[in-house]
Amino acid sequence: MAYLDHPGVVPVFPLDEDGAPSYTMKELRGETLHAHLKRRLQTDKWPSVYEAVQLFTRISEAMANAHEKGILHLDLKPANIMVEPHGHIVVIDWGLSRFYHWGPYEAYLERGQESSAMAKLREPDWDRSGPPPYMSVEQMTQPFDRLGPPADIFSAGVVLYVMLTKRRPFPSQKTSADYVESRRSHRVVPPHRLRADVPRGLSDLCVRMLLPGPSERPQTFREVLDELGELSTFGASGQVRGLAPGEVLFHEGDDSRSAYQILDGTLDVSIATDAGPKVLATRSVGDIIGELAMLSGTPRSATLTATSAVLLREVTPEVIEAELDKVHPLLARMVRRMSDRLIEEVDKERQQ
Repeated sequence: MAYLDHPGVVPVFPLDEDGAPSYTMKELRGETLHAHLKRRLQTDKWPSVYEAVQLFTRISEAMANAHEKGILHLDLKPANIMVEPHGHIVVIDWGLSRFYHWGPYEAYLERGQESSAMAKLREPDWDRSGPPPYMSVEQMTQPFDRLGPPADIFSAGVVLYVMLTKRRPFPSQKTSADYVESRRSHRVVPPHRLRADVPRGLSDLCVRMLLPGPSERPQTFREVLDELGELSTFGASGQVRGLAPGEVLFHEGDDSRSAYQILDGTLDVSIATDAGPKVLATRSVGDIIGELAMLSGTPRSATLTATSAVLLREVTPEVIEAELDKVHPLLARMVRRMSDRLIEEVDKERQQ
């Protein structure tokens, strides 16, 4: 426990009472996540999606630390997660944990110049006769020495699913065999289908964490945290490109696959006339250009030329969809509907 040293793990302190070495742990205040969710359900104050993501991020950080130190928890569930005042999370009950990778621990012992305690460690005991509702298929069916981080990632996915939907992702079963078969064959209902305010990107991440095959899930909690970070960062998708002064971004009449946001610099908007190019406007930092042509699929209506060194973020339909998957589904639906209506109006004008 001392080796796991992390804000999301209970700290261990050495004591020396009457010359006899012993240890004590910090007293935790608060309630388990199980009790927390039960209380919130009874008071009709279930956690918002934002609260659920904040809690789950803290859980993932504690688990990322453990995995990077070579340790699996193997019993991750709401009853083993403490919610302290102000939302601080502590993952508790590491009694079934085991090393899946010894290297970091060996290095830790060498740095402390301590003798190895590994010979005293043993495989955890686990009664596989019952169907633990947060356990992965491989933990139910495979030897412990074949388990890796995806086993804990599956359990964490069940925790996230419960926080988002108020229900477990798999039906209850009476026997372990039925439970394993259920996890292999049951198609999980995505959280956004059960709760209207769950963003599609978050729903997709949760479902991937619950896939039956370990290789199908995210492989580390760092990957999970990276995805959570991307889901909370808006407007960062899309490739960034630069233009030199005088360089043309696109010409009048070109196909319109992309729109652009100006991050730095200025561009002139011009059209061709009998007397030569005519500058209609100048676009600068923060402006979006080419969005109407991109959405409607019509050719470019003007030429864009850099008047200084320019930095642009490219926006494609795929980028827009990825960004909309991060936001509240109501907003995403409104934006998609407005885009559809614009395309419908352009089609009507073409037919006329």
